[in-house]
Amino acid sequence: MQDLDQTPASAELVRTLAFDGRFKIIPVDPTINAAQYARGMTLNLVLVIPSGYQRAFVQRLGLIGGVSTAAFRDADASVTVMTSSLTGAVSMNAELRQKGVIRKLSTLRIDAWLPTFILLEVFAFAGIGMILTRVAKEAESAMAAANAIMYPMMFLSGSFFPVEMMSGVLQKIARILPLYYANEGLRASMVFADTLIALRCSAVIGVFAAAVFVVGTMTTTWEEDK
Repeated sequence: MQDLDQTPASAELVRTLAFDGRFKIIPVDPTINAAQYARGMTLNLVLVIPSGYQRAFVQRLGLIGGVSTAAFRDADASVTVMTSSLTGAVSMNAELRQKGVIRKLSTLRIDAWLPTFILLEVFAFAGIGMILTRVAKEAESAMAAANAIMYPMMFLSGSFFPVEMMSGVLQKIARILPLYYANEGLRASMVFADTLIALRCSAVIGVFAAAVFVVGTMTTTWEEDK
């Protein structure tokens, strides 16, 4: 990316594009020719922020005078939510449709328990994620830590085969995992219509979700580490 404007607005645009790591920004010296640089480096794309970008942006918004970078910072969260939600939903839905998972899901008995357990899982695993990102500073190490927790939990919690098929030790481990109670609760409510077991499982995962989410929120730092 080549910034020919060299203003707070153009700098904020660069930071916004690089905010969540989806784009790897390589700065290009504004004194060189961007087209020649792209050919020399065999690049497919060079994004050039033209001179006068901030002035044009201010005029577009109907503002007068200069613009503070604070005017753009609030948009970072909106951009992140938009890109994460849109790209995540598109890629996930397309993949599930290709694998036939959506067609299988349409045959499930849907009741009020399904959104309940989904909401509880969101808070539970979001809390775990916030705690992990506090411990693991780098994105790569945080993802590795998440995988180290996620994949064993999937296999030990009865997601793919009954817990009763496992050894006694593994069954005891399974019963301390939050995903086990989500699985058992969904089976009880949607397959066996057993409200009592579903209520018990939702209470367990609800307490766990509240605890880890509160801990995750308290341990999360909202400023960049120095």
